[in-house]
Amino acid sequence: MGRTAWAGFVLGLFLLAATLITSLPDGMPIGVWRCVGLALLMETTLLPILMFPRLGLGIIGALR
Repeated sequence: MGRTAWAGFVLGLFLLAATLITSLPDGMPIGVWRCVGLALLMETTLLPILMFPRLGLGIIGALR
């Protein structure tokens, strides 16, 4: 993994963590806020797909 990819991975994890520990914006459901965190992490490989069940966003098979 190159330096740029590593920096993007670390930044993505930091942004996901920020959405998990900060308070929700007014009127936004928690599932949407967690999806925002995953969207910020999407620059990585398969980690966001593996995080769906851990964040309570459903299972992979149910997304079809």
